[in-house]
Amino acid sequence: LQGCSPLTVNFTDVSDSTALSSIWTITKLGDPEATIDSVGFANYAFTNPGCYDVSIASSYAYGCANTGELHSQICVKEPPIANFIFLEDEGTVLEPTINMENKSSNAMYYFWEMPGAMPSNATTLDATANYSEDRFRFYPVTLIASNDWCSDTLEKSIEIRDIFTLFVPNAFTPDGNGINDEFLPIGKNHVLENYEFLIFNRWGELIFKSTTPSEAWNGKKNNNLNNAQVDVYVWKITMVNPFTDEKIQRIGHIALIR
Repeated sequence: LQGCSPLTVNFTDVSDSTALSSIWTITKLGDPEATIDSVGFANYAFTNPGCYDVSIASSYAYGCANTGELHSQICVKEPPIANFIFLEDEGTVLEPTINMENKSSNAMYYFWEMPGAMPSNATTLDATANYSEDRFRFYPVTLIASNDWCSDTLEKSIEIRDIFTLFVPNAFTPDGNGINDEFLPIGKNHVLENYEFLIFNRWGELIFKSTTPSEAWNGKKNNNLNNAQVDVYVWKITMVNPFTDEKIQRIGHIALIR
C-alpha cells in the first residue's frame, strides 16, 4: 500500500480465533513508531515518509499466543505541494499576457486551468496565459500538481486592468473630404470630470474650448462658420486619469492644413 502523507490505514486481524488481547506495533527501519492496544482491528495515520513494518501480537484462551508481521507493506510518500508565481504583477489591455513560473515540489505532473485565456489549459511545467484585449477584470489561475499517488491544488488570481492613454495628432486637414477633418485628443478612458481642451492661435487668442471629451475642433473659430486660417496652433489639454486620480496637463502644437 502506497500513498501520500498523511496516509490513514485500517488494519483487520484475520486470524481464525478471536483474541483476548492484541498489541499492534508499527516500526520504521526497526525503530518503533507506535503501539496500538486493540482487538480485531486498528487504524493509524502515517505522517512521516518512508516504508513501515506492522506486526500484531495476540493472546488467546488457555494461554495461547500468536504473532503476525507485514514487512515494508506500507510506504508513505512526500505529498506534492502546488505553488507558482506570476512573473508580472498585473496585465493591462495593451499587455494582456501573463507568465506563470512553477514553484511546486514533490510533483511529477502539472495541469494548469486558465479560464478566459488562450490557451485555457496547459500541462507544461510553466505556463503562459494570453487574455482578451477588451476584457479587464480579475482572472483565476489554477495549478494542479500531482505525482503517482496524490495531488495538490492552488488557485490564485491576476488582474488584467484597463488603462488611461492619451495621444494627440500633430496635424489635420479640415477640407470636408471626410478624412482627418477634425482635431481631437484620442486614447482610452477620457472622463468628463475636470476635462478641458483649449486651442489658441499664435497671438494667444482662444479659438476653441471644450469640456466634453468627445467634442472635436472642426477647424473653425469656436466651431462656427468662420474658417480658421492655415497655421500652427497651440493646444492645451487638462484631464484626470480615472484610475489614479492624477491630473494630466499637456501642451503642444497642431498644424491646420487645407
